[in-house]
Amino acid sequence: MMVRLFFLVSLLLAPFCIIAAEELALPRFVSIKANDANIRTGPGKRYPLKWQISRKNVPVEVLTEFEQWRKIRDVSGDEGWVHQSILSGNRYIILESEQIMRRSDSKSSRPTAKLEAGVIARLKTCTPEWCQIEVNEVAGWVPRKSVWGVYTHENLAH
Repeated sequence: MMVRLFFLVSLLLAPFCIIAAEELALPRFVSIKANDANIRTGPGKRYPLKWQISRKNVPVEVLTEFEQWRKIRDVSGDEGWVHQSILSGNRYIILESEQIMRRSDSKSSRPTAKLEAGVIARLKTCTPEWCQIEVNEVAGWVPRKSVWGVYTHENLAH
Protein backbone atom coordinates (compact mmCIF):
# COMPACT_ATOMS: atom_id res chain seq x y z
CA MET A 1 0.00 0.00 0.00
CA MET A 2 2.78 2.45 0.92
CA VAL A 3 4.66 1.67 -2.32
CA ARG A 4 1.55 2.40 -4.37
CA LEU A 5 1.01 5.70 -2.56
CA PHE A 6 4.63 6.72 -3.15
CA PHE A 7 4.32 5.77 -6.83
CA LEU A 8 1.10 7.79 -7.20
CA VAL A 9 2.63 10.87 -5.54
CA SER A 10 5.75 10.52 -7.73
CA LEU A 11 3.60 10.45 -10.87
CA LEU A 12 1.69 13.54 -9.76
CA LEU A 13 4.86 15.51 -8.94
CA ALA A 14 6.95 14.39 -11.94
CA PRO A 15 5.76 17.15 -14.32
CA PHE A 16 6.76 19.82 -11.79
CA CYS A 17 10.24 18.32 -11.42
CA ILE A 18 10.70 18.36 -15.19
CA ILE A 19 9.56 21.98 -15.46
CA ALA A 20 11.95 23.07 -12.71
CA ALA A 21 14.86 21.26 -14.37
CA GLU A 22 14.21 23.02 -17.69
CA GLU A 23 14.16 26.57 -16.29
CA LEU A 24 17.33 28.22 -17.53
CA ALA A 25 18.49 31.80 -17.15
CA LEU A 26 17.23 34.42 -19.59
CA PRO A 27 18.75 35.86 -21.60
CA ARG A 28 21.36 33.20 -22.48
CA PHE A 29 23.54 32.22 -25.41
CA VAL A 30 23.01 28.92 -27.23
CA SER A 31 23.81 27.66 -30.73
CA ILE A 32 21.91 26.32 -33.71
CA LYS A 33 22.36 22.55 -33.91
CA ALA A 34 20.59 22.02 -37.23
CA ASN A 35 21.98 22.77 -40.69
CA ASP A 36 18.75 24.59 -41.57
CA ALA A 37 16.81 26.58 -39.00
CA ASN A 38 13.53 28.32 -39.77
CA ILE A 39 13.17 31.59 -37.89
CA ARG A 40 9.52 32.65 -37.59
CA THR A 41 7.64 35.83 -36.75
CA GLY A 42 5.93 34.19 -33.79
CA PRO A 43 6.01 31.12 -31.53
CA GLY A 44 4.49 28.42 -33.75
CA LYS A 45 4.55 26.81 -37.18
CA ARG A 46 1.50 28.81 -38.20
CA TYR A 47 3.60 31.99 -38.14
CA PRO A 48 5.36 32.93 -41.39
CA LEU A 49 9.08 32.44 -41.93
CA LYS A 50 11.11 35.54 -41.24
CA TRP A 51 14.48 34.14 -42.35
CA GLN A 52 16.58 30.97 -42.29
CA ILE A 53 19.91 30.13 -40.73
CA SER A 54 21.63 27.65 -43.03
CA ARG A 55 24.65 26.83 -40.94
CA LYS A 56 25.24 24.69 -37.89
CA ASN A 57 26.79 26.10 -34.67
CA VAL A 58 25.71 29.70 -35.21
CA PRO A 59 25.45 31.40 -31.82
CA VAL A 60 22.16 33.06 -30.93
CA GLU A 61 20.80 34.70 -27.82
CA VAL A 62 17.59 33.35 -26.26
CA LEU A 63 15.52 36.32 -25.08
CA THR A 64 12.28 34.69 -23.96
CA GLU A 65 10.42 31.37 -24.04
CA PHE A 66 6.89 30.30 -24.88
CA GLU A 67 6.16 26.59 -24.49
CA GLN A 68 8.63 24.83 -26.86
CA TRP A 69 9.47 28.05 -28.73
CA ARG A 70 12.37 30.41 -28.11
CA LYS A 71 12.62 34.04 -29.18
CA ILE A 72 16.19 34.55 -30.35
CA ARG A 73 18.45 37.38 -31.46
CA ASP A 74 21.34 36.93 -33.89
CA VAL A 75 24.63 38.80 -34.13
CA SER A 76 23.09 41.47 -36.39
CA GLY A 77 20.28 42.14 -33.90
CA ASP A 78 17.49 40.44 -35.87
CA GLU A 79 14.90 38.70 -33.69
CA GLY A 80 12.55 35.80 -34.37
CA TRP A 81 11.14 32.56 -32.99
CA VAL A 82 12.59 29.07 -33.32
CA HIS A 83 11.61 25.65 -31.98
CA GLN A 84 13.73 24.52 -29.03
CA SER A 85 14.61 21.22 -30.76
CA ILE A 86 17.06 22.95 -33.11
CA LEU A 87 18.97 24.70 -30.31
CA SER A 88 21.96 23.35 -28.42
CA GLY A 89 23.57 24.41 -25.16
CA ASN A 90 26.98 24.07 -26.83
CA ARG A 91 28.66 27.47 -26.84
CA TYR A 92 30.03 29.11 -29.96
CA ILE A 93 31.07 32.70 -30.67
CA ILE A 94 31.35 34.93 -33.72
CA LEU A 95 34.39 37.16 -34.13
CA GLU A 96 33.24 40.74 -34.64
CA SER A 97 36.57 41.85 -36.09
CA GLU A 98 39.71 40.36 -37.61
CA GLN A 99 41.89 38.89 -34.86
CA ILE A 100 45.19 37.17 -34.26
CA MET A 101 44.55 33.98 -32.27
CA ARG A 102 47.33 33.50 -29.72
CA ARG A 103 48.82 30.51 -27.92
CA SER A 104 47.97 31.92 -24.47
CA ASP A 105 45.93 34.76 -22.98
CA SER A 106 48.51 37.49 -23.54
CA LYS A 107 49.06 39.99 -26.35
CA SER A 108 52.78 39.08 -26.29
CA SER A 109 51.98 35.36 -26.77
CA ARG A 110 52.92 33.63 -30.02
CA PRO A 111 50.28 33.87 -32.80
CA THR A 112 48.63 30.62 -33.88
CA ALA A 113 46.28 31.90 -36.60
CA LYS A 114 44.85 35.00 -38.25
CA LEU A 115 41.06 34.94 -38.11
CA GLU A 116 38.65 37.01 -40.18
CA ALA A 117 35.62 38.83 -38.84
CA GLY A 118 32.57 36.54 -38.93
CA VAL A 119 34.46 33.35 -38.06
CA ILE A 120 32.40 31.00 -35.90
CA ALA A 121 34.43 29.24 -33.21
CA ARG A 122 33.71 26.83 -30.35
CA LEU A 123 33.97 28.61 -27.02
CA LYS A 124 36.11 26.79 -24.49
CA THR A 125 36.53 29.28 -21.63
CA CYS A 126 36.99 32.97 -20.86
CA THR A 127 38.94 35.10 -18.44
CA PRO A 128 37.89 38.73 -17.86
CA GLU A 129 40.06 39.84 -20.81
CA TRP A 130 40.45 36.80 -23.12
CA CYS A 131 38.44 33.88 -24.52
CA GLN A 132 39.88 30.52 -25.47
CA ILE A 133 38.30 29.28 -28.68
CA GLU A 134 38.72 26.44 -31.16
CA VAL A 135 38.51 26.77 -34.94
CA ASN A 136 39.05 23.72 -37.17
CA GLU A 137 40.70 21.81 -34.30
CA VAL A 138 43.14 24.67 -33.62
CA ALA A 139 42.78 26.22 -30.18
CA GLY A 140 43.95 29.61 -29.03
CA TRP A 141 43.03 32.86 -27.33
CA VAL A 142 41.41 36.06 -28.64
CA PRO A 143 40.45 39.27 -26.82
CA ARG A 144 37.08 38.86 -25.13
CA LYS A 145 35.89 42.24 -26.43
CA SER A 146 36.22 40.94 -30.02
CA VAL A 147 33.64 38.15 -29.70
CA TRP A 148 29.85 38.04 -29.83
CA GLY A 149 28.26 35.25 -27.81
CA VAL A 150 29.57 35.93 -24.28
CA TYR A 151 28.19 38.41 -21.76
CA THR A 152 30.65 40.79 -20.13
CA HIS A 153 29.44 39.73 -16.66
CA GLU A 154 29.47 36.00 -17.50
CA ASN A 155 32.00 33.90 -15.56
CA LEU A 156 33.29 31.11 -17.80
CA ALA A 157 36.67 30.44 -16.17
CA HIS A 158 37.36 26.77 -15.49
